Amino acid sequence: MENKYILAVPNFSDGRRQEVIDAISGTIKNKEGVKLVTCEPEHDFNRTVLTIIGEPAPLKEALLEMAAKSYELIDMTVQEGTHPRIGGQDTIPLFPLMNTTVEECKELAEEIGKELFAKFQVPIFFSGENARTEDKKSISFIRKGQYEGLKALLEDNNHPDYESRKPDLSVDGKLSQNMGQLLYQQIKRG
Repeated sequence: MENKYILAVPNFSDGRRQEVIDAISGTIKNKEGVKLVTCEPEHDFNRTVLTIIGEPAPLKEALLEMAAKSYELIDMTVQEGTHPRIGGQDTIPLFPLMNTTVEECKELAEEIGKELFAKFQVPIFFSGENARTEDKKSISFIRKGQYEGLKALLEDNNHPDYESRKPDLSVDGKLSQNMGQLLYQQIKRG
């Protein structure tokens, strides 16, 4: 049987503090079945984009560990930059690379999102192929207002956009219970 590989291109909301970039990207290094291809910090955006290739099971574990480290080290209440963002571990896009299908990537994305929510109680947004609504297929819809705007909107459950904008997995559909380093947004695409 041929090995299966998935491409992940996650980004986290820090591109300025080298020790944070090294700690988060370091969770990917030296993992059997996973390869960190690039680590691209962007100072003005204040985010770092990683390119990772891996077999599904070890890739999943590496991405879970990476997200946990992002939650630990990034506090969104003080983070700023020019990149639209809503979370410390802002996105985790998954794409079929070799001997994998869109459906397998969708399943893996569901598993990652559900495990992160179960373990950390972080709000999870599913987008792209895993979107729960047509609007949420677009990352710009989810990121509208960025962290501060989305936080304010979701603290007011009488807001007319509350139902359409709330996270897919959350505690009472609110971000306020998981602010700071625990805010998370997950993007899934095939």
